[in-house]
Amino acid sequence: MISMEYKFYVDGESEEELGLPGRVFRYKFLESTPDVRYYSTKEHPQGSHAVHCNVTQSLALPVFDHSSQSCVGVLELVTNT
Repeated sequence: MISMEYKFYVDGESEEELGLPGRVFRYKFLESTPDVRYYSTKEHPQGSHAVHCNVTQSLALPVFDHSSQSCVGVLELVTNT
């Protein structure tokens, strides 16, 4: 629910401005981290909320349209162990 409060941009000038979902959407590659505390606030804007909720690991996967092979979204999976 916390992610609903954030806007995720896919056209930022720098990679840090994109945030995690924006980078995955733009470059169409998965991104993962064993510890969200490794990210700066610019790299992962909701990182402080993740730490507050005891989230440690994150895996973001691009979601593709089967017919056009274009990226249509990002699925982010998180764990607390």
